[in-house]
Amino acid sequence: MIKKTVLNNIQLRKMIKQTDIDIVIKDFKDKLKPDDRYTSFDYCYNYFCTTNDLTVDIEKSCLVLGFYLASWGMLRGSSFLLQHSINHFKPTIQYINSLEKSVWDIDVDKYDDKNIEIIMDIYKEIKRLLIPNGNTDLTLVTKVLLGVFGFIPAFDNYFCETFRNLFEGQCGFRRVNKVSLSFIQNFYQENKSSIDNLSDNTFTTDFLSSKKTKINYPKAKIIDMYGFNKNNFMITEKVFEILGEGGGICINRQKNKTKEKFLYNHSEFDPTDEGLDVNEKGEYQNFSKPFQLINNQYPWYMLNVETVHDDYRNYIIEKLIEKLNEKSIKPDYFDNSRNQLEKILKIELKCKLNGKKAIWSYIKTDK
Repeated sequence: MIKKTVLNNIQLRKMIKQTDIDIVIKDFKDKLKPDDRYTSFDYCYNYFCTTNDLTVDIEKSCLVLGFYLASWGMLRGSSFLLQHSINHFKPTIQYINSLEKSVWDIDVDKYDDKNIEIIMDIYKEIKRLLIPNGNTDLTLVTKVLLGVFGFIPAFDNYFCETFRNLFEGQCGFRRVNKVSLSFIQNFYQENKSSIDNLSDNTFTTDFLSSKKTKINYPKAKIIDMYGFNKNNFMITEKVFEILGEGGGICINRQKNKTKEKFLYNHSEFDPTDEGLDVNEKGEYQNFSKPFQLINNQYPWYMLNVETVHDDYRNYIIEKLIEKLNEKSIKPDYFDNSRNQLEKILKIELKCKLNGKKAIWSYIKTDK
């Protein structure tokens, strides 16, 4: 059972329960091929949690830690680590080797006062050994703690931004202390079922065989993946679709918290040998541009419109009425697709004949 002594001392205004953890983590896990950079965590964590004496081959220990950090962006051009060889990691490796193996049993489900103090002590000592005075330490040291021990997420920009938003600014996640770890503990408690299930069913990759090991991803690693990927995760949803016997035309919207784009796809299968297949694709910054491709080239209102997203229903209704009036489409010419359009657009179409000209309007049937 989780000890709540720390959490009880922190007054939270809002408990956070998320419904997208599984899908955000799945998107991240799709990037975990054996030679992908994110899998560097697996090789680092496997090595440190299974090697009894890190000093027997201290050069390898330094290399494993160093390449993991390089893969995770810690050796970019502005990093002080670029001015050092792997020898710089030796004191850190020697310190890690001196710790009790029980440290690797700590995870977010065991964040009590004692274990939080252990985490903070390890943080301070690795900071002292690894970081020269005047250099920033939060992201680098937490990435070390994640890759070596797996008991804390990495406090990089993506993770911190996600968790600041989730907790509505109650915690800045700019320090590793009792407050920030208590909020992470709270996040775990509110999403325990999803996080436990993902931890139980996600295994590290073995370096030599590229097969899965029996070592589970720690719960803190699952939380790290969620915080890292949530704001980057692009949700794809269908916003407009026309279906036909040999294919169709579709506009998908991809979006995350900060941006969105629209993907146009027109595919038609030609059953003859004349090579008349259609496979047209495009990417646009708004919905109106790909829709105008359809509106200008095809009598889409006479076809089988299968999907219309609520966000664009009014726009499509407006373009439908414009097109019907521009072409002066007579009701009897339009009956086959009219019922489907009325149903999917949630309208009732009205037509008045002014001489030979058809004038269309509509009323909404939903509130």
